[in-house]
Amino acid sequence: MQWYAVEMSFYADESLRRQWRPAHRDYWQGLADRGVLVGGGLWPDGNGGLLMCRAADEEALWSILHADPYAIGRVITSVRVRRWNVQMGERLLEPPEPAAHPREPDLTPHEHRIARLVLDGKTNQEIARQFQVSSRAVELHLTSMYRKLGISRRAQLARALSVVALAV
Repeated sequence: MQWYAVEMSFYADESLRRQWRPAHRDYWQGLADRGVLVGGGLWPDGNGGLLMCRAADEEALWSILHADPYAIGRVITSVRVRRWNVQMGERLLEPPEPAAHPREPDLTPHEHRIARLVLDGKTNQEIARQFQVSSRAVELHLTSMYRKLGISRRAQLARALSVVALAV
């Protein structure tokens, strides 16, 4: 696991940040719970911040950053990533072990196919036509996926899938 310092700058438009802030906070809280985000904070003017993260490699870190709701909402104007070489006190910097959570069951291959179509913006009816099933069958698959991922809405699916993938 590598350590990284991530510096982000945000657009000055407070209304844009306010629109995406709850999802952004939830996203990073989930990563903090899993030991990916180990520290950080905002600049005093609120137009950016510094995150200290752990990831397998820089490519994995960029995947994490691209899934941030601020990135999706185009709130971020620039990102600077630097590998952080912890010289002293790495044991002091280790995040606490997350509370033991029962591992959610993996999605079936068919549920992954449905999830991909949902993330591509397809409606239940369109997905049903593609698989030649009823829209009720698609709804039942989505309900099963939501239960497995601990979510309740279609809008939470992308975040839940990225967090499950990061937890591995």
